[in-house]
Amino acid sequence: MVKIIDINKLKEGDVLADPIYNALGHILLPANAIITANSQKLLKTLNISNVTIKQNEDDNQNEKLPDEVIENTLKIISETIGWTPKNDYEFELLKMAAIHKIKSEPI
Repeated sequence: MVKIIDINKLKEGDVLADPIYNALGHILLPANAIITANSQKLLKTLNISNVTIKQNEDDNQNEKLPDEVIENTLKIISETIGWTPKNDYEFELLKMAAIHKIKSEPI
């Protein structure tokens, strides 16, 4: 499982799920790179705001959300942006947006 995370929330030891490229298409950090203090500085220097990291199985256990809450949020987002997913890939993107919205809203 992967997760998009804000650079400021990265921790040493997190593992990149996707490579990080510069503007010329050169790989700065490869997929599976382990985040260090130096790599965090590099990403901040380059104004990279988000990266995709691999999640631990323990992280997945803490992120279970009720299906009903996800479904309601999916409907709200879809209606708000006036878009309906046409395939499984688009549905998963919309679902990721819904989960992100749920987790980022104050309780």
